[in-house]
Amino acid sequence: MNAKTQLDYYEVDSMREVRLVGEAYFEVAKKYLPWEGEVPKLKPFVVQAGKINISVLGTHFYVKSTKNIEDFKTTLYEGKVRVRQGDRQIILLPGEESYIKLGQIERRIIDLDARNALKDGYFVFNSEI
Repeated sequence: MNAKTQLDYYEVDSMREVRLVGEAYFEVAKKYLPWEGEVPKLKPFVVQAGKINISVLGTHFYVKSTKNIEDFKTTLYEGKVRVRQGDRQIILLPGEESYIKLGQIERRIIDLDARNALKDGYFVFNSEI
């Protein structure tokens, strides 16, 4: 979690939810609902970041959410997440990032090595001086 980040966590019988304003990196463990029937069901983990909803099952990802929606982004490191803004949604795979451009949710491929370095406190320089 980065400085000045606000995070609220709620857990009910059927789901886990985080409300986030700021920046946070998540490592989400799979958690199952009480077993009824033949197939166990996963307990969803949802991050509510302003008007953006991120649904995960078990994964590693980063979210930046501020009051300015154009600053929003989700970076996926492992697993799979669904990012939803109103009636539009995209599924991210590892090495992809969602962001807002002109009020619409978009996707781009990113350099995970560079992002991991930043997350772990290292700097990455891509060109010589």
